[in-house]
Amino acid sequence: MTYKELLQKVTFKEMEPYLVEHYKVNNALGWYKLHYDMLILLEPKVSKDANGNVCKIGYYSDYEGDKHIEAWPMEGDLWEHCLTKEIVVDDCVTEPLPELAACCLWHTSFYGFTPQTHERCFDDMFCKPSDFKNYKDKFDFYADIIAKHGGKVPTLKELLICKHQELSKEAKEYLSKAKANRSKRKKRFREEFMDLYYRRLSVIAEYIAKIIPWLEDLSIDHLYQLFYSEKFCTEVIQSFAMKESGVEYLCRLIKDYKMIPNMERLILLVTTGQKVLTPKEKSMLHYLVSTVCGCKQYHVFFAIDPSLGNQAIISYAAYNMTNNLNKDETTK
Repeated sequence: MTYKELLQKVTFKEMEPYLVEHYKVNNALGWYKLHYDMLILLEPKVSKDANGNVCKIGYYSDYEGDKHIEAWPMEGDLWEHCLTKEIVVDDCVTEPLPELAACCLWHTSFYGFTPQTHERCFDDMFCKPSDFKNYKDKFDFYADIIAKHGGKVPTLKELLICKHQELSKEAKEYLSKAKANRSKRKKRFREEFMDLYYRRLSVIAEYIAKIIPWLEDLSIDHLYQLFYSEKFCTEVIQSFAMKESGVEYLCRLIKDYKMIPNMERLILLVTTGQKVLTPKEKSMLHYLVSTVCGCKQYHVFFAIDPSLGNQAIISYAAYNMTNNLNKDETTK
């Protein structure tokens, strides 16, 4: 059977225990569900540049001598082609189909769960955002858009003391193993600090620029405060719904898997292919932001993209202005 046929033989719920047990993905189960649903909807397609047409599932031993199953080769190939690969299981492998499917799913999601996270993964690997020379270049691009709409961005001197200390600590940790004299280390620290600084600002500026065209009851000055947040987390979550609407799918997914971190404030940009939401979609969205996410203040905006059809995209910004949450509470 092919990888696509394997996925169609099991449900994601059947795979969940194995993903948690073997790959410790408790906090990312929602993303694995997205990846699974995306593959189910994806049309298999053979690629001449792929790493073979067969995926072998067998055992390997780790450094402690414990045996685990692995699926090879899957990582790095186009998802469409992975679905066409014939699954060949070694005779000695006795694990059930859901466990084999979980193993394959972990491998195909290695460089990203969705097209958006896949692109960001490679941006991080090669230390630059797509289509820009560096993070400062990306920040300048979006800062210019904000300025044209009457907004302003902070200078380095206006950076919060706690945020300055946090970025300094990260830069020092990055350079802790570097071998260089004092002068070179000081220069490299400055370069790393500024890279971290512009990386953070570019992410916030990009989100603000995305929201601006759909502003209604929220001013550009309010969005400007995002630059002064102590903790900021943003993500784009695209639906891969089969029967229900994309909005219903995303509300249920985010609720079931807690995909939006609990913070003081939340901004949602909901993009759909429909001009009017159904009463059920409105009710589910209201419940999501007011109850599930548990934030004190929230704003919801709507955008239209007819190409989405029945699907939807939720782009969120969750942030704190006062609380000092741990870093692992604000990241995937």
